[in-house]
Amino acid sequence: MLTMNNKAVDYRYNENNPIEIYKYSYVVASLVQVYKSLQCFLYQCSEGDIPKSKLFQGLRRLEHNIANQIISNMPEYNKAQWG
Repeated sequence: MLTMNNKAVDYRYNENNPIEIYKYSYVVASLVQVYKSLQCFLYQCSEGDIPKSKLFQGLRRLEHNIANQIISNMPEYNKAQWG
């Protein structure tokens, strides 16, 4: 994911930056925060041919799945009529 993001940013700004070494860190976040962070990441990666990549498309599907889970857990959704 870091490489994909780096390539997209390089494409946007016509640069060729080295990829930094990734240091793993763990943050507890709400599902809504995960969704919004993923949206931001995908926006940053929407340059050049990156959106055609399998990784990008898989993350886009994950984005939709998270949104579905958020909506399905809302009280308003549970109260809404089916059919």
